[in-house]
Formats: sequence, C-alpha cells, structure tokens
Amino acid sequence: MEKYGLQLFERQEDVVDLRLLEEDAVTFTVLRSIVNTRSEKVFTDGREAIICHSGSPWPVWIWCGPSACEATFQKVADCLRSEFPTERGYRYNLRPELLEKLKEIDPAFQNLRVEMRLRSFQCRRLLTIEKPCDGGLRPATEKDIPLAARWKQDFSREAERQELPLEICEKRVREQIEAHELHFWENGRREPVAMATRGDEGEIGKVALVYTRPEARRQGYALHLVHRITESILSDGKRPVLYTDADYPASNACYRKIGYREVGSLYTVCGAGEEP
Repeated sequence: MEKYGLQLFERQEDVVDLRLLEEDAVTFTVLRSIVNTRSEKVFTDGREAIICHSGSPWPVWIWCGPSACEATFQKVADCLRSEFPTERGYRYNLRPELLEKLKEIDPAFQNLRVEMRLRSFQCRRLLTIEKPCDGGLRPATEKDIPLAARWKQDFSREAERQELPLEICEKRVREQIEAHELHFWENGRREPVAMATRGDEGEIGKVALVYTRPEARRQGYALHLVHRITESILSDGKRPVLYTDADYPASNACYRKIGYREVGSLYTVCGAGEEP
C-alpha cells in the first residue's frame, strides 16, 4: 500500500533492503534489528527514507540517506505528522540534522523538544582493564525473570526516561533470556549486581540494557560485565556497538576504557508538552 509517497508495510518481515543502512550500520543498529523482525509499521521509498515503529511505548525510528532531497523530507514529514503525531505521545529517534530539516520544512515540527542525546559507539580493539573486581559473568535463566524485570523497569526510568509497566518488562526479559541474550554479573558472594544484553544483528553485536543496582555502583561491575560481553562479540568475529546518553559522561568514559569510540549521534525527541 502507498501512503504519503512511501510504501507502507504492516507486521511484515523482510520488507527493507538492509544495504540501504550499510553506511549507518552502527548508529542505526536498533532500526536494522527491528525493521525486519518486530515492526508494527514500516514506511519506505526503498532508496532514501525509512520510518519504522515496533509498537508502543517505543520511539519511531527515522532514517534518511545522504542524498535525500526536499521531496523526500516532505514525504517523511507528512507521514510523521499523520501517522505518528507527537500529540498522541509518539517520540522519534533521528539524526540531529534531520530534526533541523523537519523544523525547517514544516511548522508542525517547530516545537519538538530534545528528550535525550544519544551517542553510538563501536569497539574495534579491546583494551585491558587495570582495576580488578570480584565475581564473574553468568547467563540469565528463567528464575531471574522477576529480578531482571524490576531492573529493566528501573533502567527504563533512569536511562530512557519512561515508565514501563512491569508486565512489558517481564515479557521482554523473558524473550531475551530465551534468546540467550541477557547476562548477569555476580559478585564474590554470588549475588547479582549488574546485568546487560548482547543482541546480534548480522555482523554487529549490540550491547544494551547495562544496569547496576544502586548500592553496587562505582565498584567496576558494569565495566567488567561490558568488557566480557564485548570480548565474546569480538571472538565471534562481529563488531561490538552500544548507545549511551551524552548527558552521562561517566558512563561514556567507562566505555572508552574498554575500547569503545564514538561514531555517530542521535536525538530522541518528543512534543513540547510531553514529560521526559
């Protein structure tokens, strides 16, 4: 079906040629992973524009290629304004340059507010961690679902600035455990103190959901957890990537100690009246 000069696909897989995103593979890793797997709606012209929404409460991902023209930007603006208006609570993940372009061509986007500034990182060479810490890595199991769900809820509140219902968190961590993506770091007393996920998308291994329980922070657990997961990704011949909040320099510095380097940036934006 065609709408706004774009092709609309609903709940279908393999509808976008991922070669379109080759140059933006790291920055748009999440878009790559959802566009052909769990999308509610995908709009694309097959050349220079992709708009993808996996479902509420997640943001709408928007990508425009380097040679996108004014007509393409207008199609994207028309689609967003009609299908995903911020007045109905939708948020967008997009490049800063595209945000400015939307504001320039359509007054409806003038009041968009930056909710979060994200940085995309890639690790090409793993560095040695000098500071030791107790404990070790283990995969999460079904018995960990209640704890992991509560931690995911806390993570979403702190890092993503959204309040997710516990049932959504339980469903997601169950899926991650079944896919062998979720990992815990246990301290020397065999107590879970941190968690993170590894999700593979083609040649990329994405580290996400990095969370340390408050009383165990600043002891190196997350640092060693991410280091070990990154090591496993590199051992499998894949490219480790992750996203960070640009407003949290401490976490960015932590990842740089492991060997991650910034390769791109994204904004999460919402309507002017929306609460973070």
